[in-house]
Amino acid sequence: MMRWGDLIRDPKDGTASSTKLWTNIGFAVLSVAFLRHAWLHPLTFDLVMAYGAIVCANNIGVKWIAGKYGHDADAR
Repeated sequence: MMRWGDLIRDPKDGTASSTKLWTNIGFAVLSVAFLRHAWLHPLTFDLVMAYGAIVCANNIGVKWIAGKYGHDADAR
């Protein structure tokens, strides 16, 4: 089971990771903005696709770079 600290901790050594912290803050802010817009206005297909592309592109990019350079993709 994931704990809140796992959102900012490096899984290898348990130290705080600024990369994980700011990535998760960015996703949280984007998600709040998306949900607020969805609450106030009807969602369009374009907006849903843009939100999905931003979230998915980051994860795909991290895994691609990790595979290319031999790093652990979950250690970001």
